[in-house]
Amino acid sequence: MFDIKQILKFSIVFVACFTYSFVRYILFGKVELKDIPTVIVNKSVAFTIVIWLFFLLKSYLSNNQEKLKKDLKLIQSLIFIHIFLSLLLIGTHQITKFYQNNSLTFTANMSILLGLLTQATFFTLFNNFRQILLFSFLLKVHLAFIGYRNWLTPENWNGGMPPITLLCFLALFLFDVYIIRKKKSNN
Repeated sequence: MFDIKQILKFSIVFVACFTYSFVRYILFGKVELKDIPTVIVNKSVAFTIVIWLFFLLKSYLSNNQEKLKKDLKLIQSLIFIHIFLSLLLIGTHQITKFYQNNSLTFTANMSILLGLLTQATFFTLFNNFRQILLFSFLLKVHLAFIGYRNWLTPENWNGGMPPITLLCFLALFLFDVYIIRKKKSNN
């Protein structure tokens, strides 16, 4: 199914995302070691999804159907892992910023809704440039609802390291610029 080169590439991306998450949230943050299997892995998976979108786009633009199918399956698997872990963490009140008076905040509800819309868009609409941009837009709004409060306060960043939501947002912005340039060069 996956060749050794793709497994190695995925491993490097995931380990880099995991290392960043570990350093930011365990070494400099307040996440405990016991939460590595859920909190840190979830952040690493989410970060990996965004980075892997660039590989997916490359497969899409090169019209390499076999590689595109593999990249789609990989991202779909990661999305399911992310959704499962996120719902688990939300259900156990691990994401404290999502709660106020023991109830989900508006921001949390919007984040969940936008995450599910983004996931549905990915599974059904990843067919042309306009639809890919819609997916990217929804994902950026999902990220903004999760982390916008922390983006503009670098003095509060764990170890001075930007939040993963901000890094993903910026990566998606570059993703959009690349797509728009490709679309213009194809016309």
